[in-house]
Amino acid sequence: MRLGKYEEGKTRAIKIMLKSQVTAEGLLSNAWKLKDAQEMKMIYVRRSMTEEERAMMRELATEVREKNEARSEDDKKCGNGGSTGRNRYFV
Repeated sequence: MRLGKYEEGKTRAIKIMLKSQVTAEGLLSNAWKLKDAQEMKMIYVRRSMTEEERAMMRELATEVREKNEARSEDDKKCGNGGSTGRNRYFV
């Protein structure tokens, strides 16, 4: 089932319902493999979330993005949050 209203030139999410929780978990755990296939680069798989969960995820992503932008260039090159290795923020 397609979600959202049709708009020219835009893509819409597709909702699929699986018969078992085990199948759904297997699909989600292997979804990362899609990024390696050239023809699947624009396909994203995620679990179903409530509006509150989506709002919380947006808020957390914004917070992480801001913290990553605040990191110094040296920290970004080293891949850590400084000499102690604490305060690591990655997206």
